[in-house]
Amino acid sequence: RDTPWPYMFVCKTWYDALLSTPDLWTTFFAICDGRHPDIARIPSMFDHCMRRSVDAPLTFYICVSFRSWKEADAPNHTIFLNMIKRLYEQKYRWEDVRLSFRSPRSVRPDGEPTGAVPAPIEFDLHMKDAMKLQKLGVDFSVTETGPRTLKRLALIASHHLQHLHLQNKDMTILLPSTTSKTPYFPNLQSLDVDFVLHGSH
Repeated sequence: RDTPWPYMFVCKTWYDALLSTPDLWTTFFAICDGRHPDIARIPSMFDHCMRRSVDAPLTFYICVSFRSWKEADAPNHTIFLNMIKRLYEQKYRWEDVRLSFRSPRSVRPDGEPTGAVPAPIEFDLHMKDAMKLQKLGVDFSVTETGPRTLKRLALIASHHLQHLHLQNKDMTILLPSTTSKTPYFPNLQSLDVDFVLHGSH
């Protein structure tokens, strides 16, 4: 759990080795219910990985699910949105990235629904900014009553992309205008997309 942190306490030699090896800090997993008791310490762990990994390619899984929404959940909601926004600043380092954020409609203390929580984030990714990307999974679920935001994925030809998973009812896929018969993704091994409502592809 929480590797490689526990190994830093083995001895000074291990401590120094860990801090001087960026590749050991390139993988970060935050997969939990939105009310997990350890959420408060996740941002500091996230920031530590970002700093210690320097410019090495990143593998990040940020998957959060609020089964129901209450006003008290707002701080945790913000924690994860800030992490995703910070990760966006490092798109040039993405290698394997999975982002999942599920928020159902909110409820009052008596259990009655009061509407939808805010849309989690504007998803606007141009793959030209993520040239190292090999695997991409995105699932930002917004309830039908929630506000809709523009979400676009601009694709360009990539020899690196191997897996693409998109679950988003409002996603718009932008393809480059070209008459070339060269495959966009010659090394693509799996494709899973779901555009139920307003998406186009």
